Amino acid sequence: MPFRTICSVNSVSTINLQLSSTQKQLITYLYRPIETINMSKSKAPLYLGLTAAGGVGYYLYSAGGNPKAAEAKFESDVHKASAEVKSHLPGGRTPDAQNKGAQVGAKLDEAGAKLDSAVAQADKKFSATKSNVEAYAKDAKAEALKKVDAFDKKIEDEAAKAKSGISSWFGGK
Repeated sequence: MPFRTICSVNSVSTINLQLSSTQKQLITYLYRPIETINMSKSKAPLYLGLTAAGGVGYYLYSAGGNPKAAEAKFESDVHKASAEVKSHLPGGRTPDAQNKGAQVGAKLDEAGAKLDSAVAQADKKFSATKSNVEAYAKDAKAEALKKVDAFDKKIEDEAAKAKSGISSWFGGK
């Protein structure tokens, strides 16, 4: 006797069987109405499958049911289509394309050499400028330190004079 006739989906939770909640959920899931099953919304796989089956049928029919002949016809058609597409692409496979490729390669090599020399020249100028800036910064730092030392000495001398002047009022030296 099938399980569905023993208990219905609505009565699974009401029948007092020794089932765990997981088993009850599994039974409810298995016997749910078919309308609630989520179907794929995309029809692309269906159309792709039908197209592939149609293509196989076409080649088998045109070859008289011989699979090897159908495969050879298919490969021939693919080769023709590939050649047609390649002929429409810019810079297709021609002897001129190889010559043009060699010319472009030579121009790229020449441009690369010019770029390398320009980078080397710029690097030399940068190094010279960097050393000049470092020397100028070193001189400026030394000069600033000399001025700070001179200012500091002047302040200390003035402070010593002021201290001795104030001390003399109160009987000091």
